[in-house]
Amino acid sequence: MSVESCETAVFMDDSVPDGSVAESIVIEAADVGAPVVERASMEERCTQPVPQMQQPAPGMMKYGAACSNSYVSRIIFGPSAIKLKLDTFETIEVPQDAECFNDICNITHAAHVLVLVFVKCAENVYNAAVWEKFASFTSSVIFSGTISFQSMPLILPNLKNAVAMNFHAFRVARNGCLCQIAKYFPTSVEKLYFDTRGTTDSTFVANVNALYEGLYTNRHHQIPCFKEITLIVSDLPGNASLQTVVHIRYIQQLAMSLKNALNVPVFYFSLEQMKRTTLPEAVDWCRLEKGADKYPFFVIRTDPMFWKNIKVNSDTIPMDVEATITHVSVEEIHPGIYRTKKTVAIEQPKEPREEILRHLQKMEAQRLPNEEVQKRTLEYIGSRENMKKLSGFVYKEHLNFSAMDSAAKTTPDFPVGWNLHNLPGKLTELLQDSLPIYGVSTAMCYAGELATWSMAHVENGDMLSANILMEFSAGKAWTGYNPSEEKKINPFLATGPRKNCISPLLHVDIMFDNELYDDKEMQWYYCIQRPGDIVITNPMGVHQVHNLGYNIAEATNFISRDYRKIARRRKACQCPGRLMLYQDFEQWNTLAHYVYDGELEFLNATFATANLPVEDLREMYRTIPSQNPWAQVEESEEEIEPDLGDVIVTPMESLKNVLNSVINNQNEAQDQQDSVDIFVR
Repeated sequence: MSVESCETAVFMDDSVPDGSVAESIVIEAADVGAPVVERASMEERCTQPVPQMQQPAPGMMKYGAACSNSYVSRIIFGPSAIKLKLDTFETIEVPQDAECFNDICNITHAAHVLVLVFVKCAENVYNAAVWEKFASFTSSVIFSGTISFQSMPLILPNLKNAVAMNFHAFRVARNGCLCQIAKYFPTSVEKLYFDTRGTTDSTFVANVNALYEGLYTNRHHQIPCFKEITLIVSDLPGNASLQTVVHIRYIQQLAMSLKNALNVPVFYFSLEQMKRTTLPEAVDWCRLEKGADKYPFFVIRTDPMFWKNIKVNSDTIPMDVEATITHVSVEEIHPGIYRTKKTVAIEQPKEPREEILRHLQKMEAQRLPNEEVQKRTLEYIGSRENMKKLSGFVYKEHLNFSAMDSAAKTTPDFPVGWNLHNLPGKLTELLQDSLPIYGVSTAMCYAGELATWSMAHVENGDMLSANILMEFSAGKAWTGYNPSEEKKINPFLATGPRKNCISPLLHVDIMFDNELYDDKEMQWYYCIQRPGDIVITNPMGVHQVHNLGYNIAEATNFISRDYRKIARRRKACQCPGRLMLYQDFEQWNTLAHYVYDGELEFLNATFATANLPVEDLREMYRTIPSQNPWAQVEESEEEIEPDLGDVIVTPMESLKNVLNSVINNQNEAQDQQDSVDIFVR
C-alpha cells in the first residue's frame, strides 16, 4: 500500500470560521516499498520544538467546552458570572459580559428544552442576546427567578418556535402581571404553566381574564391557541376549577372539528418539470392519470425557484390599478347554512394602489404560523359558534393586474406554460378573436385578511380554476365536497325566493360552517394552501375559501380535456338574477357553443337519414326557453340583481320534449309510423 497524498491544515488567525481550512498544503509522496522507521535518540526528541496551534479553539471549545458545537440546556444568570449547562453533561462558567454572552448565542444554539434562571444579573447581558437565532430549535422554555418586566418584550417574542412555556417560581420585579406579559408570548405556544404568585395580581379570575385579553383576543384574534393551561394562584374561588375544565374541554372538542375531513392530494413539480410542460397538461396528468379528479380540488406544490420570482410590490403593481371594496352581509337560514349578500361599498379607495401597498406592508410584517396553528385557525373561524356571531365582512377583490405575467416577461427561463394570465389551452384559443373574460380567461388578484371568506361555489361554466398564493402570504384554508354529495344538502338551500331553484349554489351566495358537513353525513375535504401552492378546483367541485391572515393570491380559469363531457351534465336554473351575468357577453356564447356543438354534430350524423332541419334544431337548442315551473317563479327584487353563476344550460327534459316534437313532425310528414326518442338509453 502506498501513500498518494495527504492534506494538512494550519489555522492562522481568528478570522477563519469554525471547521474551515485556512491554508492547505498538498504533499506528494513517492511510492515506498517498505515502511522505513527513523529512530532518534531521547535527547534529540526532547530538543525538537513542539508545534503550537495559532488559532483559539473553535466554537464553544474556546469557552472551555469539550465539544465545539455543544448545545445549551440551562443558563443561570448569576450576580458575577453566567453558568451554562451543556447537552454534553458539563457546566461552563463565563463572565457576566454582554459581548461574551452575545457571542455564545451566535456560535451555538439552545437545546430543545431550555431552562432560564435569573438570579441577579445586569439586564444588558441577556437583552443584547440574539435570542431568535439562539432559540431557533427550542420547543420548550422554563423560566425561573426574578426578571425585570422591561426585559420581557426583548426575550419572549423571539422564542418563536416555543410550544410550551413554564413560568415556575417566577417573579417579575417591580411591576407587571400576566396581562402585560401575555401579549409578548409567541403565537406558537400551546401549553402554558404560570405561577402568578410573583405578579401584581395573583387571583385566578383576574389572571384568566388577563390571559385571554392579552393573548387570546389581542394576539390571536379570538382564535383558541392553548391545549393546556395551568395557573398557580394565591386564592381560588369556588367555581374556578370548573371554569378551567370547561375551557379545556371546549378547546379539545374544537380540535376535533376536522376529524372527518380528508386531505386532498398534493403533487410536487420541480422547475425543470414545469419547463417541460404547461399547467393545463400537468393538471390533466394529475386528474386523468393519478386520480385527482375524484376530489373537489387538489394542490400542485411548485418549486421555490419558480414562485419566489413572482413579486407583488411597487414595481409590479401598475399605477392605474383598480380594486373593489366589497361588503358581504351574512344571515343564517338553516343550522350551519348562511346566506350572504354582496354589495359594493359606498366608499371606494381613492388611491387603490396605495391601498394595496398598505395591505402588502401588513402582509410582510405578520408572523406566519405553522400548518398546525393554521388548522386550529380553520377549526375556529369555520366553527358554528363563530359563524353564528358573524354579521358580515369586507374584503378587496378584482385587483386587475397580474404579478405572474410581470414575472414571465422579466424572468429568464420562466416556464411560460404556467403563466396564469396567458395559459395555453382551448379556452385561450376559443377567445383569441374576441375580448377576454376578465378574471376568467385572464388572471386577477385578490387580497384577503383574517376572517374573510369566499362563498361556497363552483367555477363559472364548470371550468377548472388555478389559484396561486404569493410570497409572505398567510395561508388560505379550502373546504369543499364532490357533486355526489349535493343531494344531501340542496333541499336545505332552496328556501325563500329560490324554493323551486334546482341549482341554488350557482347563485354564489351560500356559506357553510364545518359542523354542517358532519350533520348531513357528507364526505368533505380540506387543505391549507401555503405560498407557492397552486390549488386546482375540479369541474363541479364545490369549494369555499377561508383567509387565515393577510394574503394576496392570483387566479384564473381554464378547461381540461374532458371538460365538455362534464359541462353537459350540469343542471342549471334560469333564475333571472343569475342569467343577467351572461346575457350581454358574446364570449359566454362562444363557450356555450363549444360545449354543445359536439352533441349537435352527433345528432346531425346519427339522424342524417331522418332529414331533420339541423340548422333550425341547432338554433332551437341554444335558445329554447325552459318548460319547467321554476322558470316562472317570481323572484324578489334582490334576486334581480346580477350575481355570479354558471353558463346557461338548458334542462335536458325540456330539450328532449322539443326535439321529439320536431322529430314527430318530420315523421308525420314522411308518413312514418313511429316516432323516435333520441334520449332513450
